[in-house]
Amino acid sequence: MAQGLWEVHIFAESNDKGLKVRRDAQTAFGVELNTARFNSKLKLTKQAIEIGIDVGVEGRYEVRAILMGTNESGVMQAIASTGSANWLQAGQQSITLKLDAKFIAESVLVAPYALKNVQLINQTYMAFVQTIKSGINIAGFGFNFDFGRKIGFEGELDLR
Repeated sequence: MAQGLWEVHIFAESNDKGLKVRRDAQTAFGVELNTARFNSKLKLTKQAIEIGIDVGVEGRYEVRAILMGTNESGVMQAIASTGSANWLQAGQQSITLKLDAKFIAESVLVAPYALKNVQLINQTYMAFVQTIKSGINIAGFGFNFDFGRKIGFEGELDLR
């Protein structure tokens, strides 16, 4: 079965005391194939977060997320929405979400930072592929994520 919108038609016929009884019904449904998924690769630099993706079907994919920071009361607040898309071949690939250090600094929000509601979208089929609602906690990597200094992290993280 191919991805997309489908419709099923059902026709039935029976006999009730010599009378033919005919019925028909129809319903529509959508089919989304698991064409890609986040893998456990994550690379963090001062200006970007590169998120690894295992691609099963070549196409245009988008990653989008909400960048969160911590206010003076210790509560997480949204700084900005970030997203990026690219045409990806089958295999291990990645999409990089750019970070604007100046914009983040002007937000007055501080570490810990996090990406929340991280979504992987297959733009070729206009389908959501995977969502990590809990997000990626940047503070959990054991370093001070200060946008004023040069930092970097490359490692693995369970994104499944």
